[in-house]
Amino acid sequence: NRIVSLHIAFEVLEYAVVHLKVKDVVICGHSNCGAIRALDKESTDAYIPLWLNNARDAKTRVDAKIKQPETQLEKEERFKLIEQENVRLQIEHLFTYPLLKKAVDEKRVDVHGLYYDLGTGVLSRVA
Repeated sequence: NRIVSLHIAFEVLEYAVVHLKVKDVVICGHSNCGAIRALDKESTDAYIPLWLNNARDAKTRVDAKIKQPETQLEKEERFKLIEQENVRLQIEHLFTYPLLKKAVDEKRVDVHGLYYDLGTGVLSRVA
């Protein structure tokens, strides 16, 4: 159930910020992400599609900005753009938690969006 998953995520985030006093929260996406590629496929699995709903807007945003890919290279670039946009999207989701937004506004916590390229080993900032 998506609501249960979000509730658990909030509890973990609250524990980290309030009790562990974490200073940095990192959302890190990566290249060749199977979940992002699965956004283009129909699935009969009852649970994975619910999990993927958190990333659908990233696909929609990217597809609205680029032309339909024709070559394999263009398809791979599209996946990379969606992977990176998903990092930004998940940061937006984090900021819907008032506790985290308050901690960031008070400069007690920084949120970082990173992207790891598995092929090159390069870790880059995307947000």
